[in-house]
Amino acid sequence: IGAQNALSLNMRSIVITVFILSVHINCQAQFSGMRYPMQCFQESQGYPAPIKIITKDRLGFLWMGTTDGIFRFDGQTFRAFKSRLNDKSSIPNNFVNDIKVDASNRIWVATNGGLAFFDYSNDYFQQIQLPDTLEKVDKYRVHALYFDLESHLWFLTAKGAHQLDKEFHIIQSVYPVLEEFEFLRVVQFMNQNEMLFGTNNSRIVHLDLCSKEFHEKAVHSQYSRLMHTSTSVGYFSKTNENQLIIGSWMGGLNLLYKDTNQYVLRHFDNTFDRDIKANIVTSVGQVNASCWWVGTFGAGIHLFNPQKGVFYQKVCYDPLNPYSLSSDYVLSMYRD
Repeated sequence: IGAQNALSLNMRSIVITVFILSVHINCQAQFSGMRYPMQCFQESQGYPAPIKIITKDRLGFLWMGTTDGIFRFDGQTFRAFKSRLNDKSSIPNNFVNDIKVDASNRIWVATNGGLAFFDYSNDYFQQIQLPDTLEKVDKYRVHALYFDLESHLWFLTAKGAHQLDKEFHIIQSVYPVLEEFEFLRVVQFMNQNEMLFGTNNSRIVHLDLCSKEFHEKAVHSQYSRLMHTSTSVGYFSKTNENQLIIGSWMGGLNLLYKDTNQYVLRHFDNTFDRDIKANIVTSVGQVNASCWWVGTFGAGIHLFNPQKGVFYQKVCYDPLNPYSLSSDYVLSMYRD
């Protein structure tokens, strides 16, 4: 179907596991214990490789970043975009880490081999030439993308955040103080002057762009403390100008909020499901003020009431139910 039909796709939510699933959320059933029917897409329908990230462009198409290229979904079929050797009109690398859409409906892609964007006016990707001086090792891997409040694109490499101008030149770089084997995974602007970074070393780093001061918050769960292991902060989702949802590997679900000009980090212990994998939070779908869907890597989806701060239901794979999740390993979720 075309772009106009894509706008009217009958999908209220998209959940990505090892397969792609379209989830029709029945808000009336959220507290009733009823099952949540899933529509699974199979390989015969063009189902792509395991999907890491999903977003929607301004024409209504869904773009999915995988470990084997990018796929665009129109509601029925998948179109693949893959890296081709010595072809600057393809993506730089097939391992896709992030996708963002700008105000001009260009689709920006962060890969293990660099940065590129798709332009509908010519129907192909354009690679951005990055200097080889940004990092000492792993020079061209881009971990994440973010558009600030003035619509400037920032991209993350292992140790720094870099801002592009309209001519795709780097106009400034920020390098938080990191340990030798610590790297950045995700970035978020809380306002024009405050940046937050998630790292693979149990930390959220807060940068005040005016004072150039760095502060940090430690992210842990009862399991990470018990096992003396580090956590990895890989998911940010802003709910308002003073509040940020945080998902982490072994650090579970957290909420960062501002209280009297200070940031406070609140951890939510999942007492509903004691599976250790319930502490590997990959993404969060905000259904309404009293219901979030929390995706985990190995423990399915947990329903969470943010007003009460409690988990209350689990949605998981059931081999006897063809409409269940196809896997308990949820990599990403997207709510239409």
